[in-house]
Amino acid sequence: MLGGSPADIRADAARVRAHADQTVDAAGTALAAAGVEWVSTGADRWRDGLSEQRTEVDRTAEDMYAAAALIDHLADTLADGAIDAFGVARGFAEGAVGAAQGLGKKIGGLL
Repeated sequence: MLGGSPADIRADAARVRAHADQTVDAAGTALAAAGVEWVSTGADRWRDGLSEQRTEVDRTAEDMYAAAALIDHLADTLADGAIDAFGVARGFAEGAVGAAQGLGKKIGGLL
């Protein structure tokens, strides 16, 4: 749940970014297996599938980074005093974090 001061909200954005970084790192580790010398049609299909999964992980990480940017924007907006409806803003930010968490779970299923 998001809440608190703009600094608290920025910390939430940093956590989302860190999760995206970990996702990219885990995908890189999994892709290290793509270089294994294994020659067969099954191996070719496996490597193709691994490549497709990497593309999906990259898209998911991009979405997580975008969610973090939105959370940062919310913190900036609150710090500037541009909005008074903190409850509405918090709901928006919680939705962004929820989306990022959902993407993280999706990545877990890919790896």
